[in-house]
Amino acid sequence: MNPELQKAIDKFRADHKNKSFSQRNLALGKMINCAVCDRRHRSSQVCVQRFAVNKKTNQTMELRPPDGLTDLTKFQVLGRKQFAGKRINPHYSKKRLQLIQRVIELYPHHEGIWPTMHGKPAELVAMHMARREAREALSRERNEKRSQKQSAQHRSRRINRGLLQGNSRIHR
Repeated sequence: MNPELQKAIDKFRADHKNKSFSQRNLALGKMINCAVCDRRHRSSQVCVQRFAVNKKTNQTMELRPPDGLTDLTKFQVLGRKQFAGKRINPHYSKKRLQLIQRVIELYPHHEGIWPTMHGKPAELVAMHMARREAREALSRERNEKRSQKQSAQHRSRRINRGLLQGNSRIHR
């Protein structure tokens, strides 16, 4: 064989060995995440959007927002996939719901007592004070529960070790 041809073949094999699958098979193309069909496939496969067709005129229907709404929605700009599984208004946690309930109970006690302060209306000041009182009361209750549970655990461990009288272990 011709030495120049052999050199070219060796160079081609070395380059070919280091290429990825899509570089070795240019006709197939790279893998992409298609925004149209919402699947993963090769770039050589082209997906086309299909729009609703008016049966009378046999033309594609125009998508127009209702009168008064001229701006594009977030779905039209970014697509629905960007917002899948995420709540716009997420559910509150159990502790947050307790706080809200307690503030609703305490607000009437503070309403009309507090004056306007630093440019904030009196209603807002009363809400802040009710929220502060509710937060302190809830944290006090949670600390008491935690303390009772810890002392019960401590007492139980001492009984199990035989250091205290109790019904869980036979004492000699």
